[in-house]
Amino acid sequence: MVCSEPNKVWDVHYDDGGTLRLDFRYTALMDPFDIHDPDQDPMVAAKAAGSDFSWGHAYSGHFDQTGHYEGELSLRLNALVNAEALSEISEQIGLPELVRAGSDVRNLEGRKRTNLRADALESLIAVLYLDGGLDAARAFIHRYWQPRSQAIGAARRDAKTELQEWAHQAAAGAVPAYRVDGREGPDHDPLFTVSVKVGSFAPAIGSGRSKREAEQAAASALLLREGVWSAA
Repeated sequence: MVCSEPNKVWDVHYDDGGTLRLDFRYTALMDPFDIHDPDQDPMVAAKAAGSDFSWGHAYSGHFDQTGHYEGELSLRLNALVNAEALSEISEQIGLPELVRAGSDVRNLEGRKRTNLRADALESLIAVLYLDGGLDAARAFIHRYWQPRSQAIGAARRDAKTELQEWAHQAAAGAVPAYRVDGREGPDHDPLFTVSVKVGSFAPAIGSGRSKREAEQAAASALLLREGVWSAA
């Protein structure tokens, strides 16, 4: 790890020779601050007014800082915490079957069902923390997220971002053009069909329960067809 600007910019390069490789830059957007000091953390000041608010022992000696990541780590983290990943883990442990809900909720499809299952998993982690403390929550997260963090495909970026960067190189700076070709189904559960075209390349088509989901599907279809992505 190399710090090119003290407390500001860090470049991290690590490879264990196996499944773990980190290659990213962290850039701070502000100075670090003590989260226990109400003079430095306005949230603590607001919550502590007239109460005994505390972050708890888990954050003892902790300083915080807002910043952003660029590189493989940011892609890998997004792949680990997005709604799709949480929904898959929710299904893996059988959580949807344990949720009490009416038929209108159980029959949700597409993005709404994905978000619902992701929310249920986040709630479960909160319950584990409240009931068993940090150790219980940490053990659960390690069990189900560690294998994913080491997966080869974990750092694949979203299709629209990948397509835009590929188009810039492969089609002389062309910008992907998306078009809604169709919409069917009821208002509460629509199905969109979207096509995307890049320069002189043939368009690709995708569908989804929202325009964004359909655009991602179309972008993914084009990347797969042109060999930018593998089917795996």
